[in-house]
Amino acid sequence: MRWALLFLVLVMSVVSLPSYSQSASPEDVFLEVPSAAPPPTEHVVEDLPPNEPPYTQTPDELEAQNMLHSEPVPKPTSEPKALPRTQGQQASKVVESEETAGQSGRKKIAHPDAKKGLYLIDQNTGRYYYKTQKISQKNQSTSIRFGTITYPNIDIDTGAGTPITFGDIYGENDLSYLMMDYEWQPFRSFGKLGVVFGLGFFTAHGNGRFADPNVKGGAPAREGFTFIGLPVSAGGIYRLEFWDKQWIAPFVVGGMSYYVLGEIRDDNKAPKFVGTPAGYAGGGALFNITAWSKEIDFVMDREYGINNMWLYAEFRTVQSLNEDLDVSSDIFNIGIAVDY
Repeated sequence: MRWALLFLVLVMSVVSLPSYSQSASPEDVFLEVPSAAPPPTEHVVEDLPPNEPPYTQTPDELEAQNMLHSEPVPKPTSEPKALPRTQGQQASKVVESEETAGQSGRKKIAHPDAKKGLYLIDQNTGRYYYKTQKISQKNQSTSIRFGTITYPNIDIDTGAGTPITFGDIYGENDLSYLMMDYEWQPFRSFGKLGVVFGLGFFTAHGNGRFADPNVKGGAPAREGFTFIGLPVSAGGIYRLEFWDKQWIAPFVVGGMSYYVLGEIRDDNKAPKFVGTPAGYAGGGALFNITAWSKEIDFVMDREYGINNMWLYAEFRTVQSLNEDLDVSSDIFNIGIAVDY
């Protein structure tokens, strides 16, 4: 009986062994890895473009899609469209030029500051460019000139039969001449017509002569003489100047002069002064210096009130109206003239 019970227990133990192995702990089963199983593979995650969902289109494809679905841009009309007023002023009107809109991208703008001289706005730098108006009146001119004058035909009858001429005492060479003019131009509709007032100066030095040419064999005296001429003139001038910044402006002049002549001696005797009238006529040309550079033109106008600066060249002839005191001569001079 005892052996039967032992045999029955043994049989039950053998039958229950597979179920025990199947009910083993999960840890034992997890540690057992099949040798034939392949290693797990890693999936590479690619960065998609930052598009809107579903993140499947490239930027070029999105741009093409937007162009297809976008509404057509209306063509600009020839007439500008008025924009609403801003801060009490009418906003600018934009008109694209048909010739330059597709090429340079420039736009013509009816800007409110155009009345103040605004003509360009630089889109790159934001600078405003204005047309400047000159502050000078352009109806006055002053010139100072240097040149030469032929010696006058003055002679003195000594009673000895042979007169003493101006050339005998002071020489027959041309004399240095300084001249200054003031010009006023009230008429400027066709060229410039005005009046001119001038003052000249010339001088000469020499030695006196004896009244009797036989004294000392006609040699000069020891006394020194200084001759002074001060011609005062008034007349008219007409310039062929028709526009601002004209390069060359021819002109003609004419009028009357009064010559104040003096002779000073170095032997303490009283000087002598006489006067005589004369007429003059001439012409020349003005060469514009400020037209060479806009910078010079701007500085001369803003800093000194000068509208134009000219290189002045003139030739005039003088005809004396008194035969006893003949001051007829020819004058050539050059200098600088400024308009203001």
